[in-house]
Amino acid sequence: MRARQLVQAGSFYGSLSASAHYNSWCGWYGSGAAQLEYRWQHRGLVYMSANRSLRMPTWTDMYYKAGVQRGSTSLVAEKAWQIALGGQYRRSWERAGRLQLSADVYYRWGQDIIDWTYQETDSLFYATNQHKVNTFGLSCAAVYRLNRWLRSISVRYAYTTLSLDLAKIQSSYLDYLRHKVCVSLDHGIYVWETGCVGALWSLRWQQREGTYVDIDGTAGHPFGAVLLLDGSVYAEWQHVRIALECTNMTNRHYYDYGGVPMPGAHGRIRISAQL
Repeated sequence: MRARQLVQAGSFYGSLSASAHYNSWCGWYGSGAAQLEYRWQHRGLVYMSANRSLRMPTWTDMYYKAGVQRGSTSLVAEKAWQIALGGQYRRSWERAGRLQLSADVYYRWGQDIIDWTYQETDSLFYATNQHKVNTFGLSCAAVYRLNRWLRSISVRYAYTTLSLDLAKIQSSYLDYLRHKVCVSLDHGIYVWETGCVGALWSLRWQQREGTYVDIDGTAGHPFGAVLLLDGSVYAEWQHVRIALECTNMTNRHYYDYGGVPMPGAHGRIRISAQL
């Protein structure tokens, strides 16, 4: 069962939704969300929201038993509450382009969060419920657009920190991305009436918490911080875009979430069309 209500009063907009579900395994459970926005003069908005969510264990979480992973049929459903605040601001000038600013902050209370934890006694990962996984995060961005020569320049930042009750066990939640900064430049190279040739450059810096096991089986390596450069050259006209992309142009070798070694410099050709 699900219900939703939208209301408007002047520059204020509100929404309220609720749902109820029944599962033979865990019985009845409910979730819902509420959001209030204030918009002004087509230049921006501020909002606040709250929601409650629930996630059932998957087949893999409960029954998967292969390699070093062991599922558990004793898992219970995840439950979480989240509140968020944020806003956007837009400003345009006749000959000086457009500017867009945005910022968001949230806090999430998680209970019985399903996790895969490492046990040193038998070197296996077991599916279990974390009693508490609380998350605080924020993000902000600034994007400026001028014309077809300077299509956009942007700066984005995201921050996350976690608090959980089993921090001494090698939990997958300990390997979270704490800081991420991305600076991008999209500019034209040759422009004509119905299309253009341009380039897009992205410089990314990120810092991941936790440690990983390398390909030789050695544990305890910290993820640390990594600086990456991506680039692409593209041509677009009417409804077609062809791009030659290169990821990790500096051929930086590093490990990411799950202890997976990431590839060095690699490229691809992307063709897209709007019909």
